[in-house]
Amino acid sequence: MHQMLYEWPGLGVASTRRSLALGRMLSISKTQGRHLFASFGLITRRELSGQDSAGKHYAEWRERRAAAPKVELPRNRQATLQPTLDAYRTRLIQLVEAGHRHDVEVVMATQPMLYSEHMLKTAQDLWWSGALGAADDPDAPYLTEAALHRSLKRFNDVTRQVARDYGAVLVDLDAAMTEGQTRFYYDAIHFNNEGARRAGELVGAAIARKIESTGDSPDLCRETITFPSSVSPEIRRLHARVAYRRSWRGRRHPISVVMHGFAHDSSAVIRAMNFARARGFFAVAPEMRGRGDSDGAPDCGGLEIWDIVDAVDQVRAKWAGFVDPDRVIIEGFSGGGGNVLSALTRFPELWSTGICWFGISDYGLDPETGWYHQTTAERRQKLRQLIGDPDTPQGRRAYAARASYLGAANNALANIHLFVEREETACPPIQSQQFVEAAESAGLKNVTLHLGDAGRWQHGYPDWETLRAAHRMVWPNDRPRRIPAPPDDTVQRWMVLGTLKTRDLHCRLGNGTDAVARLERERLDQGWRFSVRFEHTPPAAVHLELFTKDGPTEYELTGANGHVHQLVAADGVLTLPPLEGDQELVLRRR
Repeated sequence: MHQMLYEWPGLGVASTRRSLALGRMLSISKTQGRHLFASFGLITRRELSGQDSAGKHYAEWRERRAAAPKVELPRNRQATLQPTLDAYRTRLIQLVEAGHRHDVEVVMATQPMLYSEHMLKTAQDLWWSGALGAADDPDAPYLTEAALHRSLKRFNDVTRQVARDYGAVLVDLDAAMTEGQTRFYYDAIHFNNEGARRAGELVGAAIARKIESTGDSPDLCRETITFPSSVSPEIRRLHARVAYRRSWRGRRHPISVVMHGFAHDSSAVIRAMNFARARGFFAVAPEMRGRGDSDGAPDCGGLEIWDIVDAVDQVRAKWAGFVDPDRVIIEGFSGGGGNVLSALTRFPELWSTGICWFGISDYGLDPETGWYHQTTAERRQKLRQLIGDPDTPQGRRAYAARASYLGAANNALANIHLFVEREETACPPIQSQQFVEAAESAGLKNVTLHLGDAGRWQHGYPDWETLRAAHRMVWPNDRPRRIPAPPDDTVQRWMVLGTLKTRDLHCRLGNGTDAVARLERERLDQGWRFSVRFEHTPPAAVHLELFTKDGPTEYELTGANGHVHQLVAADGVLTLPPLEGDQELVLRRR
């Protein structure tokens, strides 16, 4: 028999192996080989101290209640109910998280009752509880049936809301076992044997429907995928966790990419993945190179950003029937937030939404505000190992290529939100503010900064309530949009931070991690004019590819020195010869 968990409002989490109401559900759980958790409000009966085996106390208590004065809930008691409701909500969410961590369906049930605004006489004759004061005080008044109904209804409303918001199965016993059905109760809220059997039937039927709709295997799925790097041939094994529901097959859901922090691996964001899955997103958490089980070494926003795109490509290919390729969300925390900003600026047409939690937009380029200069000595030593010394020419080039705020203007398409605490010290607010200011200076209106106070967006991995509050700000209508089509402008301008990839262009400077350049493209009749101007760093080789929709097509490339190259677009890709230093060239179809 599988142990069940339930929630008793105000008393904390308890467990039972014997509740008759759970009998059928337990047998289904055993048959399917699955553990289930249930939140039941008040449905499980408890042993009362001092209760006699013949039940004479019930008769005495009922007589006492019938003769006592009836009162509404006093104002001071009303004020104390809200903290209890909040604690109840928190425990329900903890149950959901516990279940999702182990790929377990969470089942919640509301508390049925005979209390109502106009309680029937037959129900009143069963009622004995609700005294205000000591239970053995013969002069204690009792709450009215209306007051008790309103109070318990608030707990049921919390149960319904948590089940709806966090992806639990809801069995609304309160709606099914309605007022007036006194045959189910031995008092106003506790079941007799017939009521326990009926509750078990309703819960079991709900679980059976869930199993029938998802097949024999669990609906909640979590897997690990392995794939090679597309830009680092020596890295053959990168890992990513995915979380989704089997029942999504045939329906396309947004992809939610969840990024772990600077010194962590994908296990750190399981909570955020489960939250995304509960919201209807196909969650994927890339494990960056050199972390967890992934090969290679970290490079702090360098080539490792390609690992994120590689993971998305794997999900799009393997789960084509589950995911919407035009709704891709990326969300990250701390160093993962820095990866979000890097991905948004280097792959500006891939993401529909970017959510950065206390991210890093400059690892060390600025001698005052760069993260290198504001973090601990231990982290500075780590940055020197992974990127280089920012006080050397080579190091300065590498840090410039990782300063995502320089490329904030690249992305005018995604819905971008940055969350950070005003008093944040690990990744100070300036890291987020300078990215927003750079976007606004370019005239963009798609970037929003959320500064928090008193622990609002505290550094770390947020709980579900915090994630939920933030996501409501990102999507007030709860509907993530698709990636907008890029504008068909005559002139397009980008800041290339080592590398840049759009739907029809890929530009790489040097090794892709150690140079920054301005790239401008102007549309011409039958071709384009390109301009490359380096910034912050000495010139490096420029590798430029164009993705065309044409078959094999001949092009003529004229460089600044007047030299003409004959090129052929093969398999939809046109690769230009390496360019050295600042260049202006014209490419025309022959």
